[in-house]
Amino acid sequence: MRIEQLEAFVEVASSKSISIAAENLYITQPSLSRSMKLLEDELGLTLFIRSSDGVRLTDSGKSLLPAVQNILSQLDSLKQQALALTEVQKHPIQSQLKIYTLHSVADSILVYAFEEMRQAFPTTEISIKIPDSSDPYQLPDLSDYDLYIGLNIGHTFDHALQNSVCKWNRFSWIAFLLW
Repeated sequence: MRIEQLEAFVEVASSKSISIAAENLYITQPSLSRSMKLLEDELGLTLFIRSSDGVRLTDSGKSLLPAVQNILSQLDSLKQQALALTEVQKHPIQSQLKIYTLHSVADSILVYAFEEMRQAFPTTEISIKIPDSSDPYQLPDLSDYDLYIGLNIGHTFDHALQNSVCKWNRFSWIAFLLW
């Protein structure tokens, strides 16, 4: 069974004429008749009743028509989705997510979340900055980062956060994990 046969089946059913359907599909009438006969043979069903004034669907044909229309609709959706993905590949949406975090968070949480982020946002460049600072309680200027993930044990960063948030020049997120 080929997609063209299913499309032809729907066209013959809607036009009620093999000749008109053949014209609409830009194929010859004998070719379309042969294709419909092959489809009927493959399905083991008679789909059309042929007469001098055209064709009409048998009960089997009427029963299968909605399913065939649904299949063709799904194929059309698939084609549209593939076209959209092709456009994304031609013109990928590039964005960046800059994360600032501590070693403890990067090692325990981000290791697992990083792969999921990559899969969920394949065109996003994700960069993670982990400080080398000997003072882990010193919060840096976060204006260059989109997301800060840290531990605020005992509200250690409350004062630093109030000062840093005022310096931020763009929308950013802060996520604190309270232990």
